[in-house]
Amino acid sequence: MSPPADDHPCHLQAAAGRVEACPESGCPFWVDEECVVAGLRPDYEHDPDLVQLLLLLRTRLAGGGQGRGWAPLRLLPAERRR
Repeated sequence: MSPPADDHPCHLQAAAGRVEACPESGCPFWVDEECVVAGLRPDYEHDPDLVQLLLLLRTRLAGGGQGRGWAPLRLLPAERRR
């Protein structure tokens, strides 16, 4: 299944194996009419941990799942946090 013809896919969701239209201005990573994480695509397409981190960060920045003690870097393997 693909997004409608006028929409373009969210590259983060595609890297996570899901099909979702890019929310554009509804996404906190959308600034000045472009996706600010698009330049990371070669990195996150081959790093599922980075994809999950960016998707979680996107959710948090959009105001979803607010809670105390949020530490996104805990999701990365220990060797990547150094």
